[in-house]
Amino acid sequence: PAEALRRMIAAHVEAVTNNMPVGAAMVFEIRALMVLDDPARDTFLRRRDAFERRFRQVVENGIRDGVFRPLDPGMFTKALLGAQNWVSVWFRPQGRLSGSQIAAHMADVFLGALGHPGGAPGVSEPSDMGR
Repeated sequence: PAEALRRMIAAHVEAVTNNMPVGAAMVFEIRALMVLDDPARDTFLRRRDAFERRFRQVVENGIRDGVFRPLDPGMFTKALLGAQNWVSVWFRPQGRLSGSQIAAHMADVFLGALGHPGGAPGVSEPSDMGR
């Protein structure tokens, strides 16, 4: 589960940093989308929920297998995805860190929060995280 989660975080953060305008728009426009009664909204919500379920399942598997410490998998998954999505707001392509470097750091932080030794509890916090 730890390696699966690390790969999923990398794929998501790299996708977000490679599609900046779309990612940032989604962060801010999701509320407007929610009020529409539209088949496109329903399709989006189904895809979003399926995406979230994949992350949650990996976290639940890790908890079940004793790889991760017990915690609320739904809340953890929402925090994880929220942090990853927010990267689209502050990431700068010409910043100090690349998307893959940010993804690796985020994986270390979140795996550390899960109590997994693959996380890096002593990682120094970059002060400007790609700005």
